[in-house]
Amino acid sequence: MNYSSTGEHVDIGNSRAIDQQASKEKEVVYNTLIVPYGKRSEVQLSDGTKVWLNSGSRLVYPAVFPHHKREVYLEGEAIFEVSHNRERPFTVLSEGQEIEVLGTVFNVSNYMDEGSINTVLKSGSVRISYGERSLISGQDQLKIVPGTMASYNRSTQSMSSREVDVDQYFSWRDGVLIFRNDDLRYIMKRLSRYYNVEINIAEDVKGEGTFSGYLDLKEDIEKVIGTIGLATDLEYERTDDNKITITN
Repeated sequence: MNYSSTGEHVDIGNSRAIDQQASKEKEVVYNTLIVPYGKRSEVQLSDGTKVWLNSGSRLVYPAVFPHHKREVYLEGEAIFEVSHNRERPFTVLSEGQEIEVLGTVFNVSNYMDEGSINTVLKSGSVRISYGERSLISGQDQLKIVPGTMASYNRSTQSMSSREVDVDQYFSWRDGVLIFRNDDLRYIMKRLSRYYNVEINIAEDVKGEGTFSGYLDLKEDIEKVIGTIGLATDLEYERTDDNKITITN
């Protein structure tokens, strides 16, 4: 989906185009893009910024950015390739976090059913603010450099940063999941969102140990889980079209 610089012309995919009225007054017209589980989407904003949205995500953004700021709201996970504009920093707001950039490429993962908020920087620089709500005074801030992931633990309200393999956090855009010493429950949660399939882990499966490898998401869910099973003693049982149980 691509917006013209005025926000009045919108291209959807490769075949559809629509026109809309964008406010030229002080009032800003906002759009909401919702991506259900099992789907992914991308949108180009009116300033040229590109956004890739992962499964189970929501992006609220103006049809046309006002002259003094560029600001969007995110729930879920997205990759941002921000168009550089030194006069108008780009801000991503989400529950408990605010990210301010000039022009850069980064990934944000802020699902409400996970215990942490993660931001991975691929290029450029970002300043991240944490708190119960964005823009509150006295909230903690953190600047990171490329190749770094910043994390905020919701329960302990603590923040940290570490070096990571950034490809692991951007590969879903190209239909691949890369895991580096990740535990079973984390992997199955990612697959559940990506395929919109309920994946349960049997009680006798402890989920101990970590797993590394590449999963081609162009394959169906059973083949992907079967690939994991080849490297472990785990098996799966499909109870109906939308449920899978992992067993020993």
